[in-house]
Amino acid sequence: SSSSPPSSSSSAATATDPKYHFAMICASNMNRSCAGHLKLKQAGLIVSSYGAGAQVKIPGKHGPMLFKFGTAYDEMHQMLEQQDSEFYRNDKNKMLDLLDRNRNLKRHPERWQDSDIVGLVNVAICFDDRIFELVDEDLGDRDGVDYTNLHVINIDTVDNPEAAAISAELALELCLRLDKMEELDESEVPELIAAFEKEKGVSLKHAMHVL
Repeated sequence: SSSSPPSSSSSAATATDPKYHFAMICASNMNRSCAGHLKLKQAGLIVSSYGAGAQVKIPGKHGPMLFKFGTAYDEMHQMLEQQDSEFYRNDKNKMLDLLDRNRNLKRHPERWQDSDIVGLVNVAICFDDRIFELVDEDLGDRDGVDYTNLHVINIDTVDNPEAAAISAELALELCLRLDKMEELDESEVPELIAAFEKEKGVSLKHAMHVL
C-alpha cells in the first residue's frame, strides 16, 4: 500500500493550485526561514528560503560558530556531531535537530543578496526587523526585470526554535491568503495585511518594490 505524504500538522489548509513564489528570509537560513520553508512546502505552496546576514552564525559550545553561505548543512551536521553530539542535541541548543530538518529541505544555506530572485520571488517574508531593512535596501539596488510587484513583509521573531515554529504558522496562514489573490495589488495587499494583523493581534511591517 502506498503511504500518503505528510501534511502540515497544525494547519489543515493547503494550496491546490499555487500561484506565487514566496521567499522565507532570516539572518542565516538556519532556524526561522527554514521553519517557514518547511511549513509552506508541506502546504503545497511555492517556496524558497534565504539568509540575509553576512555569514551563517550558529550558537556553538564555546561561543558563536561562523560558516560561509554555501556550506552544506550535512557538513555542519558532521562537524557538530564530532565536536559534541550531546551538547548539540540538548534542549537548549538543538542544532543537530535543526540541521537534520534543513538538510532534508535543501543542500545548503543561500544568501539573499547573492541570489537571482528578481522575476522569481513575488513575496518575501522576513523574520527580523534588521533583516527586513537589509532585504528592503537590497531590493532598492536591484534592476527590474518584468516590473511586477514584489512585496516584503516582516514578522519579527526571536531566534529560537519555539518562536520560529509560531511565526512559521503565521507565515503559512498569511501566504495562503496572499496566494488566493488575483493580483498582488499595491492597495489590496496592505488591506489584507491590516486585516490579518487585527485578527492575529500582531504587528507586521510591509514594503513594496516594482521589479
